[in-house]
Amino acid sequence: MEEIKAVWYENFHPRHSEVDAYGYVKLKAVLDYLQEAAANHADNLGCGMRFLLANKKMWVLSRLKLKFEEKLKLGGQYTVKTYPMNFKKLFASREFVISDSRNIPLVYGSSFWLLLAADTMRPLRPAENLPDFPDNSDQPEFYSEIDKISPAPEIIQENPIFTTTIRDSQIDLNRHLNNAEYASMIHDAVAEIIKRTPHFAEVQINFLAATKPGETLSVAAHLEQLHFEAAGFGSGQTKFHAAGTIME
Repeated sequence: MEEIKAVWYENFHPRHSEVDAYGYVKLKAVLDYLQEAAANHADNLGCGMRFLLANKKMWVLSRLKLKFEEKLKLGGQYTVKTYPMNFKKLFASREFVISDSRNIPLVYGSSFWLLLAADTMRPLRPAENLPDFPDNSDQPEFYSEIDKISPAPEIIQENPIFTTTIRDSQIDLNRHLNNAEYASMIHDAVAEIIKRTPHFAEVQINFLAATKPGETLSVAAHLEQLHFEAAGFGSGQTKFHAAGTIME
């Protein structure tokens, strides 16, 4: 029987397809690393994909906030450390740290997840619908709250940076646009404004509504000094809000 682990470690070696023109790992790839580690740990804890399918439930990422101390790069060897922290009403929180081969933390952050009934998409209380979680109160909690984002007035659906149609290759196991794909859109919107490849110092993404294949998504953004805000709109809904800072 597999040992239940309160804290999960997973190693990643960036591939050429995951880095930008300068050899630095793209924001989308960072989110892919975090999602992979979280999914594998959830499976180890008994609340992963097998549990979800058997019980007609699903995890969805609701909010994520990350701080980058240093850029990840091609040729590096990185370890994602992740662990569930606690329940916040309907949210289950999970922490992340990405460290290099010297065990120096380069990225850290927090995430809030919702557990949904797959048939109705209604939120369920995690404490009442999941196996017992380990006590990680001795571990750091980086962002105990991840607030709502109120984008600048300039960010409106009628004035997008670009508009795109969601394709089948962007869809995940939950049959909607994968969370990491939003990171690519944020990257592209900011790049369009600054006319160069952005590297992020801090980023928060609030996922507000699912986006399905065939939907059109309009992405608007605004930059003031190094602070950016962005939002995505589609099918009469706001799909996501994002905010953060870019490195100089």
